[in-house]
Amino acid sequence: MEDWATVALVLGSNAIMGVANWLMVKRQLKHSGDQLEKQLQAQRETDQHNRRWDTRSQPLMKLRGELARMAEKLEFLVDLATQVIEGIDPNMDKRIDELEKAAKNWEAYLNSGEFYQALHMQYDHELKVEAQKISLDYQSAYLGVMAYWRGGKADEKIHEAKAVAKNNAARIAAVQLKINTLLEES
Repeated sequence: MEDWATVALVLGSNAIMGVANWLMVKRQLKHSGDQLEKQLQAQRETDQHNRRWDTRSQPLMKLRGELARMAEKLEFLVDLATQVIEGIDPNMDKRIDELEKAAKNWEAYLNSGEFYQALHMQYDHELKVEAQKISLDYQSAYLGVMAYWRGGKADEKIHEAKAVAKNNAARIAAVQLKINTLLEES
């Protein structure tokens, strides 16, 4: 009987161990499923955040780029106009041709509508208004330079255009800082 009791005890303890192991595995599987669900939820939230950031950031980055592009084009034009007005370059005909090309480039840029497209994509009204003011200042400076670059008021208009470019550089930096802040908030 002792043999039967030993066998029964061994079988009973194996059954208990089997049930304990089964419960342990079941618990680990449930825990693993919960972990997987948490990871999937975190991934969904990350993907959703990235989509929102892309949607919000693309127009902001486009405006930032267009402001820089506009500044570069006008500053180049003003530099050429300054060289033509000062008349110290021995290749004056070449500088005049470059100035005319820069003027056509500026007009082509404005007519392309790329800046206005970037402007109208903005959702922040203050940002939009400030960018529009910068654009209007640049256009005014351009018209002044082109209207008077051969006339008697050329020096005055060139200096005004340089002042606009300098003032707008600071304003563009402020707008770009605001754009960066908005991008970081996304």
